Amino acid sequence: MRPPTTRKKALLAFAEFRARQQGQRWTDTRVQIYEALLSAGKPVTAYQLVDQLAVKPTSVYRSLEALTGLGLIAKIESLNTFVACQHPDHDHQHVFLVCDHCGQIDEIADHGISKKIAQDAATKGFKAARQILEVHGDCQSCQG
Repeated sequence: MRPPTTRKKALLAFAEFRARQQGQRWTDTRVQIYEALLSAGKPVTAYQLVDQLAVKPTSVYRSLEALTGLGLIAKIESLNTFVACQHPDHDHQHVFLVCDHCGQIDEIADHGISKKIAQDAATKGFKAARQILEVHGDCQSCQG
């Protein structure tokens, strides 16, 4: 799902604001990578970004790390891919729905799941720093 142009502009403006607010540089490479992820409409690997943008791999990885740290993108761990967060201005848990047949990714934003996991972890003396939840199965299109 690609964000409309005005939505994309708003997300880019918010991203720059967040970076500056947190004392991080908003570099051309970070802008290029964030724009590419916003436009992709699907999960993208770091090497796909290297090929698409003709940027050095080290620059891509540094930018992906920074954008993830800013909460602007998320990594789908099981696929080793990255997606742009569609609601970076809302503090929420990313719950990714991953179709094992066609590769489609969807996202549910949920505060309750995050709180429950953090509480359960705390009962074990563990302080959760970040959470990524992936649910694998079949999307609606692949079920029929």
